[in-house]
Amino acid sequence: MKHKYLQSWHPKHRVPIVDGKFQNLETGEIEESNLKITYSGPPAVHVTWFNVEDDSTFIGSGAAFAATVDDVLIAIMGHVRDGAYSIVSLNATEYAVIVVCLTSKSQEEVSEYVHRMKEELSSDVVLPPEEIAAIEEWDRARAREAMVDAGASTTVDSG
Repeated sequence: MKHKYLQSWHPKHRVPIVDGKFQNLETGEIEESNLKITYSGPPAVHVTWFNVEDDSTFIGSGAAFAATVDDVLIAIMGHVRDGAYSIVSLNATEYAVIVVCLTSKSQEEVSEYVHRMKEELSSDVVLPPEEIAAIEEWDRARAREAMVDAGASTTVDSG
């Protein structure tokens, strides 16, 4: 089984982050990245769906998949087979797919198809240890914030 790795990219400079560093394209310098939020780029395949059906709450969606474009296209054809949507237009490159579709399904229904697709295509994805540590720290920070928020909502103003 071939493992796939997700590559984090800098959202402003649109360059890969490697070993916690990226090249600032404005200065040419290699800088440390301390970003909490990045996005997956190549070798991930980014898919964007646009719905042209007027009678649907589903307008569009996008997701990145750690898979080959071939695997992504097969999964999209599975959606068509299963009746999620029909394809009006499809454009694919090695790292991006644009699907213009037609469906009366809701945003929630189509999101479920995309979520399952992400689970299936990501079943053998390996995250680098620093990514796992960042995710765990983010989870801990969110839990701390939730506890603070819960405490704030139960305090009584004595003024």
